[in-house]
Amino acid sequence: MLPAALPVTDDWADNTIRTNVRSQLAAQVDAEYPALPQQNRDALVQKRTDEMLATNAAQFQTAKEGLSQQFKTYMRYTGEDGNEYTYLGDLDSYFWLRYTRNLLATGITCDEIRDGQCRDSHILAPYGSVSGFNPSIHVFAIAGLHKIITIFNPQYPLPATSFLVPVLLGVLGVIPAFFIGRRLAGNVGGVFAAILIGVHPLFLSRSMGSDNDIWNIVVPMFVIWFVIETLEAKRLKTRIAYGVLGLVSMTVMIAAWANWWFFYLIILLGLLSYLAFRVVTEVIREKNRTPWDNTSIRTIAGIVTGYYVGTYIVALINGKAAGYFTIPLHAISTGTSLDQAINLNFWPNVLTTVAELNKSSFTEAISSMGGKLFFFGCMLGMLLLVLPRNRWNWKHAGVALLGGLISLYIDNATGLSKLMVVGLFALPIIIVLALYLFEKEEGTDIAAALIALVWFMATAYASYSGVRFILLMIPVFGIGFGVLAGRVHEWVSGYVRKETGWHAYIVNIGVFIVIALVLIQPVKGGYYTARSFVPSIDDAWWDTLTKIRLKTAPDTIINSWWDFGHWFKYVADRRVTADGTTQHTHVPRWLGLSLVTPNEHISVGTLRMLTCGSDVYPNEEGPYGAYGRLYEKTGDPLVAQQMVVDLIGISEKGMVENRADARKYLADRGLTPSEQDAILNVTHCDPPEDIFITSGDMIGKAGVWAHFGLWNFTKSYIAANAKTMNRDDAVADFTVRFGMSAEEAEKLYFDARALASEGDTNAFAAPWPGYITGAWVGCQARDNDTRVVCPLGLNIGTQNGAMTVIEDFTFNVSAPNASTLTFGVYANGQRIGGVANGTPARLVLALDDRLDDIVAVNPTTGIGVLYDAKERRVLLADPLLIKSTFTQLFYLDGRYTNHFVKFDDRTSFNGQRVISWKVDWDGITPATTSTVGSGAYVSKANAE
Repeated sequence: MLPAALPVTDDWADNTIRTNVRSQLAAQVDAEYPALPQQNRDALVQKRTDEMLATNAAQFQTAKEGLSQQFKTYMRYTGEDGNEYTYLGDLDSYFWLRYTRNLLATGITCDEIRDGQCRDSHILAPYGSVSGFNPSIHVFAIAGLHKIITIFNPQYPLPATSFLVPVLLGVLGVIPAFFIGRRLAGNVGGVFAAILIGVHPLFLSRSMGSDNDIWNIVVPMFVIWFVIETLEAKRLKTRIAYGVLGLVSMTVMIAAWANWWFFYLIILLGLLSYLAFRVVTEVIREKNRTPWDNTSIRTIAGIVTGYYVGTYIVALINGKAAGYFTIPLHAISTGTSLDQAINLNFWPNVLTTVAELNKSSFTEAISSMGGKLFFFGCMLGMLLLVLPRNRWNWKHAGVALLGGLISLYIDNATGLSKLMVVGLFALPIIIVLALYLFEKEEGTDIAAALIALVWFMATAYASYSGVRFILLMIPVFGIGFGVLAGRVHEWVSGYVRKETGWHAYIVNIGVFIVIALVLIQPVKGGYYTARSFVPSIDDAWWDTLTKIRLKTAPDTIINSWWDFGHWFKYVADRRVTADGTTQHTHVPRWLGLSLVTPNEHISVGTLRMLTCGSDVYPNEEGPYGAYGRLYEKTGDPLVAQQMVVDLIGISEKGMVENRADARKYLADRGLTPSEQDAILNVTHCDPPEDIFITSGDMIGKAGVWAHFGLWNFTKSYIAANAKTMNRDDAVADFTVRFGMSAEEAEKLYFDARALASEGDTNAFAAPWPGYITGAWVGCQARDNDTRVVCPLGLNIGTQNGAMTVIEDFTFNVSAPNASTLTFGVYANGQRIGGVANGTPARLVLALDDRLDDIVAVNPTTGIGVLYDAKERRVLLADPLLIKSTFTQLFYLDGRYTNHFVKFDDRTSFNGQRVISWKVDWDGITPATTSTVGSGAYVSKANAE
């Protein structure tokens, strides 16, 4: 419950007050000793600051507590019971929360039942869709807990209940962690495993909210624990009891996680490995040519069969049995498409930009597990699972040495492939198992060991597929390190008892205390993770969305980049075109276009298309949209996409005139009147109310949404085909299909063939433009208003210890195209030289009534500059963004837009701005934009 208390605000308050006091005292010191060297000045300021705070400790503490409480209020809400509660911390929590609200209000999680399907009408507007996450046990758990809590407090808020579910599940997770560790390495192993898993920073960070990730960690541990106990049970009744508990846990896992098959396969492979090991040892070591005569082998085979059939039955009950018998084949192909730049029909793959799905390296996995030392300990623990607990011979010692060296290599090497990691790790394991073909495995629990080893290798392999998959390694990491701790405790305790004759109780406790010191670092890491918790949503966002809920029509649709879509649906209770479940559709490409285009008509046309009929291809509703209909008509995805772009652009007149022009466009291309109507109804309808949200977080994400908005389908087609076509065929195809010259086609062909990675392919198909300054920088007039200088101080690169800095931008009032960027070279804080001044690649002037595009003559930089003459400030960005719709709305407050009317504008306590716009489909009095070459510009100050 530490995160809910928001203790991090105490640190913020302390730092804020100290900084303010220090600033005041620094000004005094500067006034008293203007010539004091910097080092002496800083020391004196620090001394006075410490003295001031010590002298006024009581006042300081009171001020700190007050300021801390003020910070907390921005991240809390008041429940109906009058108490304050912290907002849920992440994005996906609100997805589950809305379904829970539905369940409690109507008895079903969905918004409506249509054609026997449970549908979510808030996603993929305007259609809605069948949610692949319905029903979810996570939702039922939240609802069940809420019903219990509201017996005692009827006004307890639902989000607060949701916050408690991961807490309770995390506590339950300690149970299987301890008992698996105990089975493998005694009580000490169990304690270490439970602690390392329970306080793991990544585990905590993914559960401080109410997403369903915690089910993917806790429930598999229960399944694996019960399966191990089933194998170890001596009595039939006990075996059956554990088997039933295992299937019950498997039922929960299937209901909780769409990718339940991952752990199902781990257990199945572990069981099959153990069965194969027993059969082979029976044949080779025991010289039994009829191994099935062995009762224990028949028992193991029965358990494997029971697990396989039982899981199929519970999957069937959950409605998840489709493809059950081909799960291994599915597993082989899963994850291979996550990083592919080009999707079906040459569309971009948005999943390549989802942070938690980004490809990761094993080095990242090692770091996430606590660093090299802890991961090395885990790998040693895994190796010890198959070695005898004591009485090693020289072969065991040799394998242990080999395994230790391999583990050390894996721990420190970089760039290892996943097959290399798994293969190297498996080598000493295979050697040990081969030894047991000829000698008894004394003091070794091979059944549990093999399941744990398959578990470790599978999660190590999966960790390469994305950052979120590293999370799955946490339990087996804790168990592996717990095994090492348990073995060390056994060996050291035994040695000390033997040498000293001390009582076992005293020795065991003493050795445990010493070994437990290793836990200080991970426990502190977990504590600081919990202590640093800050919810993603705050009052600014909550109040913005609440206003939308209260002040807009119920059928309003919200358009924005997809990240916060779940917030919009829950808090604003409005439909969205995009959220965290729609990245696989075409919608993000169109949203990116609406944001990056400098043409307001295209932006509004895109939003109208999304609001009228969207493009949710390849979802089942995809054929209803304009792209789906045109693709069906033309059979060519590139032609269909371009026709949608053309239709979007027909937005410069009134709605009636635009629809007529669009109809002519379609008629000219051979579409029948009925086909025209079907398409116009989803591109040029009379749309419902639309809210378009631009927010400060989108500045840092500009490279992503702009990349998809600028996606070049021509280059995408070329990249997808160049490596499978010979030069002559490719050039012939490209010239005919795209109307380019043979020289251009040949160059693009060879450029595409040279692409070495999916990242290269993404960059080939579209750039990743971004903002350079991020915020406006103020400027000052110089030389009787003939120049305006904007100090920047931007480090743009370091070479040989020297930094290249953009020092300032100078706007030339009489000749704007002669405006320059000044560069300097710095080392150790001192300017050591200059670089030739540069001219912007694009300069845009924001005047009182228009935007002027200044055409650069021989630009020497790739930087775009927006100079706001009205406010005398400057913004630097990629030239592709400097005049984008997002820039015009977020930075210029919609000053020149005709179709975007500001609905709400708020700034959070940490400076994040949230602006919502109501789209005026007809448009207001138009502003003007122009493009000029050079010439005089009269500043506002000079004119006055």
